[in-house]
Amino acid sequence: MKKIFFVLLLTFFIFNMSAQRKLLSGAEGRLFENDTTSFNEEVQIKLDGLTKYTDYKIISINNDTTLVDTTLTLKKYFKFNYLRKDNFELLPFHNQGQTFNKLGYSFQNESLFPTIGANAKQFNYYKIEDIYYYDVPTPTSEILYRSGLEQGQVLDAFLTMNTSKQFNFSLAYKGLRSLGKYRNTLASHGNFRSTFNYHTKNKKYFARGHFSSFDLTNNENGGLTEESIINFENNNPNYIDRARLDVNFIDTENLLEGKRYYLEQLFTVFSKNANIKKHNSVILNNIKKYNSVIKQIEDLKNDTVASKKKNKGKTSKKRKKPILNIKTSKTKQNAIPAKNNVKTDSLSIAKLDSIKKINSVKIDSLLIIASKIKTDSTQLITLNKKSYFDVKLGHTFMYETKHYRFKQAAITPIFGEAYSSTINDHTSYQKSNNQFHLQINSPYTGELKVKATYFTYNYHYNSILYYDNQTISDKLKGNAIAVGADWKMKLGKIYLNADASSIITGDLTGSSIKANAMFKKDSIYSVKGFAELTSKTPDFNTLLYQSDYKDYNWQNNFNNENISLVGIEFKYPKWGSIKASYNLIDNYTYFDENSKP
Repeated sequence: MKKIFFVLLLTFFIFNMSAQRKLLSGAEGRLFENDTTSFNEEVQIKLDGLTKYTDYKIISINNDTTLVDTTLTLKKYFKFNYLRKDNFELLPFHNQGQTFNKLGYSFQNESLFPTIGANAKQFNYYKIEDIYYYDVPTPTSEILYRSGLEQGQVLDAFLTMNTSKQFNFSLAYKGLRSLGKYRNTLASHGNFRSTFNYHTKNKKYFARGHFSSFDLTNNENGGLTEESIINFENNNPNYIDRARLDVNFIDTENLLEGKRYYLEQLFTVFSKNANIKKHNSVILNNIKKYNSVIKQIEDLKNDTVASKKKNKGKTSKKRKKPILNIKTSKTKQNAIPAKNNVKTDSLSIAKLDSIKKINSVKIDSLLIIASKIKTDSTQLITLNKKSYFDVKLGHTFMYETKHYRFKQAAITPIFGEAYSSTINDHTSYQKSNNQFHLQINSPYTGELKVKATYFTYNYHYNSILYYDNQTISDKLKGNAIAVGADWKMKLGKIYLNADASSIITGDLTGSSIKANAMFKKDSIYSVKGFAELTSKTPDFNTLLYQSDYKDYNWQNNFNNENISLVGIEFKYPKWGSIKASYNLIDNYTYFDENSKP
């Protein structure tokens, strides 16, 4: 029975293979060809030799341009994590997607306006500076996949393409889900980003923007119980499986979610170099048209001379004068020559006269056109890159919403008394930023930008709280107007940058002065010195917070944080970078051992 089954199976397999082949009657004498390997309908793709790897550009918010790099290096290995950046000076928790303990702090480039706070939840949050724009000649994609702990994985997929030389868009999504080794440590994150980048053909108008949406969810276990800590430290063999260790919370979750809309526009009001380029472009086009008309005139003259020589060669062997055999009629006074009675040499002369007449008319018309567009290279203006002058107007709009939630199915004595048996804390925050600026570029001023910013904020809860003879309001809402200037200058291999801003009116106060100077030796190394003076309002969650736990409600009126720092940074791309800074901080706001600001 087995032999019969084997023979039938082999017969069916051979028949199936032969059925996939088709007979050919080609002159080459091939008897059959497999469909799956046929290349009769192969599409030949011709690659453009002008496309190079340098055409694949990544553009930052500060217009710093880098190239798409597909090589595998040690630097990329350090970024092979869910943050997609080097996590140096960050001490991770056991599960990816959880927060970090900072081993180093930086107070550089502090924002003039306060944030919602909850900074421990925002390591996987994409700020405006973390969004990049692209300019690529062909569709480009990148995918990262990495497994996690106990049913864990992270996937970051990205795609960008240009619909034309003027418009680019990109789509990206990063998803993370990891259960973790310990109880109730699930991390579930989602980040969606979409960008566009556009400019007109004459490059007088630029626009770019992005949309970002995120939800960062983490289950919290509050750490191990005292008994579990003892079993862990004693390496109890019954608890090698970490999921068997008891934790303080089994039903606690926190969530940070939000959306951001960003749009940036720039319009060139006047550009000296652009006007020169436009003038030269018109002159070059006119020269091209003039040369084309002159060539047509020469071709017409050559055609006339050639026709004349050709006809002269034919008639030289015949009679010198055309003879017409005309039959006259008695009833008609005018003799009409019959077509068949006209000699062929007379037709050639008539045709030549017609060609001469037509060509003469064309030549006259072309001479009139040529006289109107006659230009020469003396009308071109030499472009001096050191004498540029540009005036530009810009506008930037940003609107963002954030929501922070803390949920607990049952209260715990660790946090003290509560107003209800279940905890459901919710903090909402909306902000918008409208900035207008005037930008002047010249060899004497560098890139000078004067700006004015209108900032609005609404940090709020659902109700007003009356607690222990204290009234805690439900919101912090207001606006602020700030003015400032940016300056950039390049002197050889030295790059100078300065930025100054100050809030002149509104519900907030603050100011900022930043400056740095960098010496860059091509792409080999760079040395930068920097200094900064900043006065800013503390984060909103230190000024106002409401919770169902009684001990976690407060409203404060702190003074501004004052930060002064100087530092130096050395970068050697082949090996890394080192930075040192000296900081003086006054009125620094922090949470004490009782978790209060």
